[in-house]
Amino acid sequence: MRLSAVLLALSGTLLLAGVAGAGGSAQARFAPVKLYEAGREALSVVVADLDGDGKPDLAAADSGSASISVFIATGKGAFEPNQDFETPKDPEAIAAGDLNGDGHVDLVTANYEAGNFSVLLNRGDGTFRVRHDYLAGKGPDAVAIGDLNGDGNPDVVIGNSDDNTVSVLLNHGDATFENAKVLPTGQDPLRVAIADLNGNGKPDLVTADSDSATVSVLLGNGDGAFAPAVPYIVGTDPGWLAVGDLNGDGAPDVVSANWLVDSVSVLLNNGDGTFKPSVDYETGRLPAEVVIGDLNGDGTPDVATANGDDDDPRGLSVLRGLGDGSLAPEREYRAGGGVISIALADLNGDGKLDAVTASGNAVGVLLNSTGMCNVPALRGLTLAAAKKALAGANCRLGKVGRAHSKVAAGHVSSQKPAAGTVRPAGARIDLVVSLGRKR
Repeated sequence: MRLSAVLLALSGTLLLAGVAGAGGSAQARFAPVKLYEAGREALSVVVADLDGDGKPDLAAADSGSASISVFIATGKGAFEPNQDFETPKDPEAIAAGDLNGDGHVDLVTANYEAGNFSVLLNRGDGTFRVRHDYLAGKGPDAVAIGDLNGDGNPDVVIGNSDDNTVSVLLNHGDATFENAKVLPTGQDPLRVAIADLNGNGKPDLVTADSDSATVSVLLGNGDGAFAPAVPYIVGTDPGWLAVGDLNGDGAPDVVSANWLVDSVSVLLNNGDGTFKPSVDYETGRLPAEVVIGDLNGDGTPDVATANGDDDDPRGLSVLRGLGDGSLAPEREYRAGGGVISIALADLNGDGKLDAVTASGNAVGVLLNSTGMCNVPALRGLTLAAAKKALAGANCRLGKVGRAHSKVAAGHVSSQKPAAGTVRPAGARIDLVVSLGRKR
C-alpha cells in the first residue's frame, strides 16, 4: 500500500565521507538553511556532479509538477536557480549514475502514478534533453543504481510498493536494459539500497518494508540474481533506510527511519549479512529519509533524519554516533517544516559534510559549520552568561559598550554580528550591555 505522496522521498545515493579528528564528541553545527525554489512537491534529492566541473550539483524529483529540478553549483555551496525537465506523472525517487558510459552522470526517477521509471541522459552540461521510460512493477517509488553482475555497467533496481517486489534491470551498457527480474520483498517496499552486506564482494539488496515493519535482505550471487528475501523486524512504518558501518567492524549496518513512531532502528551486521535484533532511538517528528555520515568531524559516522512534520521547523535530526553502533540522543536543527528527503555531501570544499533537504516546493542547503564561530543569541543574558555562551559557540567576546535601553540593567541589549551568523573560529562578537531605562 502506498503512503500519501508527501511521505515518499527516496534518494538514490548515500554519501559516507567525513573528516577525522576535528570534533571529538562535539555536536554538529550548521549555518542557517538557504532555500532554492524547486518544482511542486519535491520528494527526493540527490547530489552529483552533473556538469563535469568537479563541483557537486543537486537534482530533485518534483512529484506534483512531473519534473526534476536541477541546481548547478556556482561554488562555495551556492547554486544557480533551478532548471526543470519533464518526467512522467508522480516522480517520487531519484538516483544518479553514468548509465551509458559516456562519462556524464545521468538521472533515473521512479514514477509512482505513471507505473514506470525514467532514464534522463545527460548532455554533459547538466541538461537532460533525452528521456527513455521503462515499465516497472506496480507502484514504483524507490530506485537505486549499482553494478549487480560485475560487468562494469550500472544496473537499476526499482522498488514496487503496490506489489511488494523489487525489479532488477541489468544494463546493456547503453542505458537500455534486459527484461526485469522481479523479486518478492516485505510489504510495501518504499526504499531500496545496494551494498555488499556479507563481505563477499558481491552486491546485495536491502529494502524498507513499510507495511510489514521489516527490513528485507536479499543476498546477491554476483550475476544479477539474488537469494530470497530475509526479513528483520524494525520499528513501525519503516519507509526509508540507510546503509553504513556504524561500529567500525568493516561490515555495513542498516538503519531504518520509522515514520509513525518517530524513531530510527539500528540493525548491526554480524559480518555475514545477517543482523542482530534492532535497537530503536528517538528522532524528531515523522522521520522520513535517513542518511549516515560523519557530521561532527570525529571520525565516527552519525545518523541524520529528515523530519516531515509540517508544523515543526526543526526539520533535521542528528544522532551522534558513539563508535560502537549506538547513538547519542538526537539534536534537532531548523531546516524548515515538512522535510522529506535528505542527502549529505561536501558542497563547498571545506572537507565537512553538508546537508541538502527537500521539502514542499524547495530544496534547502545547510552548510556544516562545526568548529566555526556559530554566533548565538545573546540578548537578555548577563555579561557573564554571554561570555559562557560565546565560548561554547567557538566565539570570543569583542568590544563591550553600554547604553540605556528597555532591557534590564546589566543584560545584553544588542550584539554584532547577529545571531545565526557564522564566522571563523575565535571570531570576536561585540556587545552592548544595558544601563536600564534612561531616567
